Amino acid sequence: MLGKILHRTKNDSTRHPGRFAVVDVETTGLFPRANDRVVEIAIVQLDGGDISDEFVTLINPQRDVGPTRIHGIAARDVLNAPTFGEVAGDVVRRLTDRVFVAHNARFDHDFVAAEFARIGCQLPSIPTLCTMQLACGGSLDSLCNHFNIDRDRAHSALDDARATARLLEILLSRIGSTGMRPGDFVRIQEGPSVPWPNLVASGRSHTRQRAAHRQEPHYISRLVERLPPAGTPTTAENHLEYVDLLNRVLEDRKVVQAEADALVEVATHWGLTKEQAVAIHTEYLAAVVQTALEDGTVTEVERSDLNIVAQLLGFDQAFIAERLDALNTPPASQRRLDVGRGQNQLRGLSVCFTGDSCLMFRGESVSRALAERLAVDAGMLVKGSVTKKLDLLVTVDADSLSGKARKAREYGTRVMAETVFWQLVGVEMQ
Repeated sequence: MLGKILHRTKNDSTRHPGRFAVVDVETTGLFPRANDRVVEIAIVQLDGGDISDEFVTLINPQRDVGPTRIHGIAARDVLNAPTFGEVAGDVVRRLTDRVFVAHNARFDHDFVAAEFARIGCQLPSIPTLCTMQLACGGSLDSLCNHFNIDRDRAHSALDDARATARLLEILLSRIGSTGMRPGDFVRIQEGPSVPWPNLVASGRSHTRQRAAHRQEPHYISRLVERLPPAGTPTTAENHLEYVDLLNRVLEDRKVVQAEADALVEVATHWGLTKEQAVAIHTEYLAAVVQTALEDGTVTEVERSDLNIVAQLLGFDQAFIAERLDALNTPPASQRRLDVGRGQNQLRGLSVCFTGDSCLMFRGESVSRALAERLAVDAGMLVKGSVTKKLDLLVTVDADSLSGKARKAREYGTRVMAETVFWQLVGVEMQ
């Protein structure tokens, strides 16, 4: 089969012109038959040894995105991404009449085939070439290091597909000296004897770069502008009541329109001015920074969390950097704000977890089992599912698309970010 697609150049040495589609997928897990889904797909087309086309897009899996710590994709990144069905035509157009190439090709092929099956289409038999088999073993990382192949980021679909394309070119150029033929490594992936699905290409693509530049709506900062510029001076008690509401709004690290409207309504009822609200937000954020500094260090996870809070309140990251440099001991006004870490404030509540944690506890990755054990040790009741009686859902990502997160929103269950949860429980995470 490959002999019909590949032919050698005149000097029969370095280049192997052919029609390849080099594919890489990032997924929610390892098992497409167990409801794991594709969250990013990249296809690099090679014609005559040269890249003729590149296609990459994030995919909305309509469930949780899986191990963000590995592939770097958060739920908020895929909110505006197309579903696989919406770009299936674009995938078909780039795979038809080509050799399907991937590093551990069965893995990528099985996920692509499973995604087509979910939209009611069958992936036909397709010639497949696995660069892992062609190299006689080895991870993409190790082979890239061995052959000095540059790769900006591992587990980024486009970077991995480009690296695999380069690896393919190098390996094919060396086949002649080994006595092996390229065709020895091509297999026909089993599939029905059907033509490629007749699907229209949408032209849609939602990349990591586009997701990173998506402007988050700073609802609180924008709606605070609706407050009057002057008003009745507030009391410390009113400040504390407003801060308590602010805590509740921000504890899932996501602000929706209704929550911001409620904050403005409460602030207006209490006679807060715009300037006073901004001052409270500044004081609140400074207190969150101080909480992170209590143990003398600020981890990358804590810094990321601080930046999220700053963004939601309408501050830039420069504010966080300045406060980290300037704060040593908190003024009395900051010490009175209860924003986290300390004695367990959630003891006795029922809790359920969703998503794959990015945190570490005493040098160990926080697995679901470890999180549940720590919660039980802290006096909480761990539940495996979301019901109307559940007190609290802890999520890795505020924008989680998991079934548990959807149910929690439907039931009005309290949702909390994992970083906030462990602070309130009094468990120090890295």
